[in-house]
Amino acid sequence: MLGRKQEINLQFSQLLDVLLLLAAFAIAYQIRVQFPGFWLFSSDPVPELHKFYWLLAIIAPFTPLVLEYFGYYDPPLHKHPWPLRSIGQIIKAVMVIGLVIGGIVIFARKSAESRAVLALHLMVAPALLLGKEWMVRAWLRRKIHATGWRERVVFAGEPAEMEKLIASLPRSQRDEIEIVDRIDLGRQSVEEFVSILHTASVERVIVAANHVQFDKIQDVVNACEIEGVEAWLWTDFVKTSIARPSFDVLGGQPMLVFRSTPEASWALLAKRVIDVVGASVMLLFPGLLFLLIAWIGTRLQSPGPVLFTQQRSGKNGQPFTM
Repeated sequence: MLGRKQEINLQFSQLLDVLLLLAAFAIAYQIRVQFPGFWLFSSDPVPELHKFYWLLAIIAPFTPLVLEYFGYYDPPLHKHPWPLRSIGQIIKAVMVIGLVIGGIVIFARKSAESRAVLALHLMVAPALLLGKEWMVRAWLRRKIHATGWRERVVFAGEPAEMEKLIASLPRSQRDEIEIVDRIDLGRQSVEEFVSILHTASVERVIVAANHVQFDKIQDVVNACEIEGVEAWLWTDFVKTSIARPSFDVLGGQPMLVFRSTPEASWALLAKRVIDVVGASVMLLFPGLLFLLIAWIGTRLQSPGPVLFTQQRSGKNGQPFTM
């Protein structure tokens, strides 16, 4: 699963986990309703389902985002067969979501409704998530060993650069491709390259040619365009420490973009919402008291302004006063 496919699979996995979290809550609610006399439960009537909607609005969409932050969606085949790592990641995510819900209950005066339903959800949801991960891992292993499932790939470029790139591939990606051939652009012609495309039924061409003339790379890309095969160009000739490359279009021309700031995403939007809401709630109540204490303490201890200010670099490098 290379590049875009891996991103699509991540988003699909997160969407599936949202559905599993909703299903886990429905199961937990039905258990509480169907077994009211169970010794773990109180005799109080179960609240109506609509009173839990605000909890579901937090648990379902935000839990997968927190799981992603803790690395839960790393390639399943990279994880140990025993799900200890996944269990730890789920526990961390549950703690974060629990803190968010606790903060809302305390500061927004929302009711947590039935604690028994939440406790049952904490047992059912991890079981469903771990079960899904186990089935995905088993399915991937069967597919890897199945004939014809691997993506047929041709590497083109300089021999040393091709081997360097292949050696750098993670095991999960290396297991998912079948290297049909390696084309030395310094010795073999474009006609030979096209002949291999015709006979090998290639799905992707990866060009690793840092020191090959660009006209040869252009010929390879043009040939792939005509044959309907994806061409991927390794950009190791540009060294970056933090910036991540992506492609965009400017004036109809393809541009290789290096970003050191995160791209717009649902995760970034969710983080921004949590930051703003959380900071507002936490500052609303004790803020005035803290400001008064700080003002009095600063005036008594030292001269100068009460609030410390400094210029910092903000979004897109725009300076702002902190």
